Amino acid sequence: MDQSAPLGNLSSPPGDERSQVTTVPPVGEPTEATASASGLRRAAAPSRGTAPLAQQEGTPSSGECVSATRSRRSAAQSHGEALQPRRGALRAAFFLLVAGNVVLWLVPDNVAELVARDHLVWLGRFSGSRMFINLGITTGSALAVFIASASDPNRRRRRFFRVAVSVIMMALVVLAADFALRLNFDWPYALGPMAYHRPVSRVQTGVFFDRPLASLSYPNVKPGYPDVPWTLTTDATGFRNTSAFERADVVALGDSFSEGSIVSDDQVWTARFARQTGLSVYNLGMHGYAPQHYLAALKEHGLKLSPRTVVLLFYEGNDFRSARLNEKPFPWWALYVRSEYSPFLRTLTVTCHRSFGHWGADAARKKLDVLSWLPVGVPEGPNERFYAFPPSFLMEHFVTTEEFTRKSRWRRTREVLAEIQTVCKQAGAKLLIAYIPTKAHVVLPLVADRLPSDKVHAFAMLQAEDVKLPDASSFLPGLLNRLDVMEESLTGWCREKEIELLSLTKPMREAVAQGRQTYYTYDDHWTPVGHDIAATTLAAILKSETDSAPPPTTPQP
Repeated sequence: MDQSAPLGNLSSPPGDERSQVTTVPPVGEPTEATASASGLRRAAAPSRGTAPLAQQEGTPSSGECVSATRSRRSAAQSHGEALQPRRGALRAAFFLLVAGNVVLWLVPDNVAELVARDHLVWLGRFSGSRMFINLGITTGSALAVFIASASDPNRRRRRFFRVAVSVIMMALVVLAADFALRLNFDWPYALGPMAYHRPVSRVQTGVFFDRPLASLSYPNVKPGYPDVPWTLTTDATGFRNTSAFERADVVALGDSFSEGSIVSDDQVWTARFARQTGLSVYNLGMHGYAPQHYLAALKEHGLKLSPRTVVLLFYEGNDFRSARLNEKPFPWWALYVRSEYSPFLRTLTVTCHRSFGHWGADAARKKLDVLSWLPVGVPEGPNERFYAFPPSFLMEHFVTTEEFTRKSRWRRTREVLAEIQTVCKQAGAKLLIAYIPTKAHVVLPLVADRLPSDKVHAFAMLQAEDVKLPDASSFLPGLLNRLDVMEESLTGWCREKEIELLSLTKPMREAVAQGRQTYYTYDDHWTPVGHDIAATTLAAILKSETDSAPPPTTPQP
């Protein structure tokens, strides 16, 4: 045997598979089977740079995924950059809203003026209307922040819809409740005609307490007039008369002074006048009346009684500025629409003020030095009585004759009074005007020598508005010199028109100087003493004129 022959030559004979010899390749050289398997693996596993079959058919590669992720990140970053201005604007709006609300609550109203006018003061800083405005703005601001803070537009729209629906539903519930209360409310007046009146054939009772209405009041609160129990009786036409008359010797016209605000039936000047003179008197006075209402009441009710005398009580506190000859009647439906007549708001205001209206009152009272001279006491000594009045009384009197006679209120007053005189002449009745001064007009001359001029000046400035006042040393003397301008203007005009005018200024001032309290301390109306002085003064004039007249008409029970 050739030893050099390769082992592959030592194989079985050809054709015999069992004995067939497989030639083993050298190390590192693939066999045919290995090559075939490797080829299959290479076919199954892609080589570098060769895309898989599935990828070739549409499945994204890892590179494409990375690219897509980067694109999304870039888009989000771009969206965030686009939202930056909006977020900045929202932050700015939020801070402005907060700052506005802080200023709203930090800046107070003119508390001294509110106290001087006996208005309610809230938290020692705000009027009632300002308090409700503040609450409304703050609540609206909170709701706006709640809506704007939503993370996306859809959520903001949902929040806005929910808030809007809630607000509308609450408003409808409140309006419905308020309207129901108005329908069942016992209104103090029957509106419609120009000469409106109270409910007919009604008896009302109560007690008046002469003290400040608000929790925050003058730094030195003085005792007022003793409590006054009152009864208010209306007749079949809705005016304050306890008896009915077919005829009346005297018809009385006027506002709350003639009707007898916060005194009882037997204390009203008309009742006392009737007892002193024996004349029949029909009272057509009504709270809130102005000269045009006096004229309407005379035409609608007074002339039917064929009076010999018509007594018109003219109050300088508001009759000059309220006179309007062609004013339209107050509509009845206003009671069901206007907010100032809302029983709901009135009840809410009273309840809230009783609950927390006194908050801050003590701290605010220390800052009311401008009011420390009020109420003023007259006379000094054991019979001292106290009187307070608003700054508007001072400002209305601080006018020269020339300035007053140029005002439109003076022209309107003359027009209405001239028409009343014409109506009385046509009816054969005498017109007598009784001039009622304000409390300040009566009291100031009695205390002028002991008033602090600087505080009186500062007090008047609370109501000065656009009027330029002189300095403190000149204001008080100038005011005292002008106190009688309005009264003297009306007196001179009545003299020209041959209308008798009786001034109640002097008898009221004399009574005050004697320690008789003619006006309430914290209310601008007459006390029972004031009504008695008015009745006595008028009776002295009219009694002498009617001594020769026929006996008065007997009242019908």
